[in-house]
Amino acid sequence: MKSFDTNDMIYALATPRARGALAVFRASGEGCIEALSKVFSPAGKLRDCPTNTCIYGRLLDIDQVVVNVYRNGHGYTGQEAFELMCHGSLSAFDMISAKLEELGFRAAMGGEFTMRAFLSGKMDLTQSEAVQDIVNSDSPISQKQAFSKLQGSLFKAIEAFKSTLLDILAPIELQLDYAQDDIEDEFGFPYSRLEALIKDIDALAATYRTSPLVQEGARVVLAGPVNAGKSTLFNLLLKSDRAIVSPIKGTTRDYLEAPCLIDGHKVRLFDTAGLRQSEDDLEKQGIQRSRLVIEDADLVVYLSPDIQDLESQCESWIRVQSRCDESVSDGPFLKLSCITGQGLEELCHVISSRLGSLVETCDGMMIQSARQAQGLHEASLCLKRAIETSEIGLDLSAGHIGNALRCLGELVGETSSDEMLERIFSSFCVGK
Repeated sequence: MKSFDTNDMIYALATPRARGALAVFRASGEGCIEALSKVFSPAGKLRDCPTNTCIYGRLLDIDQVVVNVYRNGHGYTGQEAFELMCHGSLSAFDMISAKLEELGFRAAMGGEFTMRAFLSGKMDLTQSEAVQDIVNSDSPISQKQAFSKLQGSLFKAIEAFKSTLLDILAPIELQLDYAQDDIEDEFGFPYSRLEALIKDIDALAATYRTSPLVQEGARVVLAGPVNAGKSTLFNLLLKSDRAIVSPIKGTTRDYLEAPCLIDGHKVRLFDTAGLRQSEDDLEKQGIQRSRLVIEDADLVVYLSPDIQDLESQCESWIRVQSRCDESVSDGPFLKLSCITGQGLEELCHVISSRLGSLVETCDGMMIQSARQAQGLHEASLCLKRAIETSEIGLDLSAGHIGNALRCLGELVGETSSDEMLERIFSSFCVGK
């Protein structure tokens, strides 16, 4: 791949281009430390320092800097590399970039550092994609999912699938290599083992269906009659005065939407118009829009001070008796006062629990990449074909099992085209 020439010395500003206390440049490529020493003082100390060492010094007349040194085989990319920490000055960024280019460095493209880490064997392809997932994560749950894959959880699961397949394939190939009379053990096609493996692969692939709930946020809708406390709760959950709160009925004429975190879950929170019969055309339109939002919700929190109103609502909703500081009735509903905060912590816990039950995981893992979901799906189809063709000929079944192994191998990057790698890594930010 010409666009990802691993022989070049590359550099990038790895922190945002914005004024701040500190900033970090990273560089990679054979000879990059020697090249930097030409403009660094003390030069000899930088040339001779061992790997994984920080060196304090001066970069010409530009800035005082700290350089982290990584010798070949160490560090993020697996190549000789360094990270240069300077002050967060916009003018310093330009001057350092210009100086590095004078020394023979070129600006790195998006994902080029991670690409080199993959090519040098520092990580497999699922771990490489997890790097991008971590950068894009904006909730504790998505961060944990991405970090788990960066630590190799998905790689280990796929390797376990491959190991099982190789164990299944070995006796089949033995049957194909030798005449039946030459084999003492009676052969039985491994239907149950293949079916169990297909079930495990399908279960992991199925988690992709609910990944948008983690990546984009679940749609949590606050619904109920007028003056039930929806807008007040909306503001409490957002920790800001986003919605107008008034004792006048029908204040909310349309729905409001805002991002929110509830117990680590990323949420798209909706405040809706109070549900009632109205003759006001504007309010009627707002109520109709609110009903459409409720229909599309992943979770509805229905608030009402009236216990009979709560009893008549959908049982799958979280039903909350609001304004319980004014009056409270017996009933199997959550109790909430948006004025005193009574019941708010319990409500957040229930919302979190319900959202957790909506998200499918497989041994704690979730597929968040369309490429990975497709690869697992294709492997499963190959194994199903292996079962279907078992009565026709073992050679056909063996071929389908071999194709399943190839699909799984592509997931971790054992075989990969230049086009696929460029598509994956070019979506990364510069510096990664």
